[in-house]
Amino acid sequence: NTIKSHEDDNKKNSKGNVNSRSDELIKRNNQLEQQVNEYRQSCIDLNKQLEDNANISLSSSPCERKDEYVTDVEEQKKQFYLQLKEKGEIIQRLKENEERMSKETKSNVDSLEGKLRTCHQMAEEKEVLIKQLKKDIDEMKQRARSQLEQTDNLKSKVYSIDEECVSLREELSHSKDSLGEMSTCRNELRVKVKQLNEDIDHINKSNGEVAKEMENLKLLLEGTQKNAESAERDAEKWQKEKKAWEKKYKEERKRNRKLNNAIIELQGNIRVLCRVRPLSGQEQREVIEDKNALDMQKAIQFLDESKMLFYQHEYEYDRVFAPGAIQGSVFSEVASAVSSSMDGHSVCIFAYGQTGSGKTYTMEGTRDDRGVNYRALEELFTLAKTASTEVKYKFLVSVVEIYNETVCDLLLQPSSSKGTANKYDESNKRNCLELRMRKDEVYAEGLSEHVVENCNDVEKIMTRASAHRRTASNGVNEHSSRSHLVLSIKVLGINSSTDSKINGKLNMIDLAGSERLKNTSASGQRLKEAQNINRSLSALGDVISALGSKRQHIPYRNSKLTFLLQDSLRSNARVLMFVNINPAPKSSGESICSLNFALRCRAVQLGKSKKDCATINE
Repeated sequence: NTIKSHEDDNKKNSKGNVNSRSDELIKRNNQLEQQVNEYRQSCIDLNKQLEDNANISLSSSPCERKDEYVTDVEEQKKQFYLQLKEKGEIIQRLKENEERMSKETKSNVDSLEGKLRTCHQMAEEKEVLIKQLKKDIDEMKQRARSQLEQTDNLKSKVYSIDEECVSLREELSHSKDSLGEMSTCRNELRVKVKQLNEDIDHINKSNGEVAKEMENLKLLLEGTQKNAESAERDAEKWQKEKKAWEKKYKEERKRNRKLNNAIIELQGNIRVLCRVRPLSGQEQREVIEDKNALDMQKAIQFLDESKMLFYQHEYEYDRVFAPGAIQGSVFSEVASAVSSSMDGHSVCIFAYGQTGSGKTYTMEGTRDDRGVNYRALEELFTLAKTASTEVKYKFLVSVVEIYNETVCDLLLQPSSSKGTANKYDESNKRNCLELRMRKDEVYAEGLSEHVVENCNDVEKIMTRASAHRRTASNGVNEHSSRSHLVLSIKVLGINSSTDSKINGKLNMIDLAGSERLKNTSASGQRLKEAQNINRSLSALGDVISALGSKRQHIPYRNSKLTFLLQDSLRSNARVLMFVNINPAPKSSGESICSLNFALRCRAVQLGKSKKDCATINE
């Protein structure tokens, strides 16, 4: 910084000297110019005066004084020339002085510029030197910081070594104490060894008797080992026989189960499949926090594939699925019924259970783990592709919602209309359909049916339907379905070799959740919805009860749900029911009601299902 300040001062001084010298020369130049101008002005005045005098003398003086006047004029002229010469010499000297001063100024300026360039070079060299010095200083600072860090690390290591030394000193003192104790123990051991040697001598004396006894024991042991080997061989033989019998028993049970299912199907019984969902995270925490809660492993036991123990009650169905069951294994139980719709059978699959028990998950599933609806349609597409080339199939899909005892088409926009069949319900914001009877067949007048050819078509239709379905939160479930969803697939096939047509039908119903009103905290519109849901499910129970007792009159018309499903609840249909169960202790009452209802459904005999096949002319 000092070097830089000196350089700046030298630059300023050199510039100041040059500027002052230049100012002085300019000032001197101006003075000379002023003197020259004054001299010229004086010459002009003198010429003018001479001209005036000459005019005066010519006009006023007589001729005889002409010589005298000429003499005077010549003398004045001489004086004037002398003055002019002097002035010229002065001007010459001034010009010489000016040239000399300009040369001196130029030489001074050149020398000053040389000095200035020298100063600039020195300044640049010094700047380079300063930068190098700064760089060296930064490196030295970095080294100093690294040395400080190394010093800190060494200090910490020294502290840790000091602590280790302290601990080692303590261990050394403990070791010294232990060494003293060990010395005492060594003396005691020496005494004991001496005593043991005496005992050994005594034992050696009695060795003869012990040897004889050992020989007797060896003989006895050999006999025992032979008996044990024989017993092991017998046990292995019995174990193999046991496994063989167990295998036969399982095969026989499986065979009996198949025969039982075949008998039930011939009788037309409603097949009931029970599915228990896993506990949610919140329910698991509640069970853990409740000290009075029952042990879940003891409260719910899965005895075999068709039996379960649920809170001290034993239930038997056609199949019981534990919480770990996957969607594929669940669908495998209904796949044969789904495929029978390709032969002209009418098939109905519905999910029953309280709110939040997993009905929608069973029927629809998720995008990554599809439920029965999507898998059933995928199965139909696969069967249609692998069917005989003589049979051509077409699938028509419709989706309706039964909400507050009104039937709505979920594939139509709420504000759209289709002829006069649809009536717009302002309170429900839906186009309502009327149910009609035609040749013992129930149909919804004005219902839209869509042709599907692959899973992408199904995806689009189900997305539209799900977007329009009614859901709401209640005291039992955050996203409770407030309506019954009916997915209908008409299977239309034509056999060109036999000139026959096949009319199969597959109904898949996701029922709204059964729930007790006191558990839902419902009011207003939610209360009305819950009352209509329970009324329609009660009507379904009445129909099941009437079918079970073989009554002549079946009250199908007590509810829009049973009226729409009466084709599926007659002797010409195959009916499968999923009863979905919530295993939480707080829901055990509702779950037991659902299980008992499923038992009543399982006892209903609808009779053997019939195919709907006819010739094309018919």
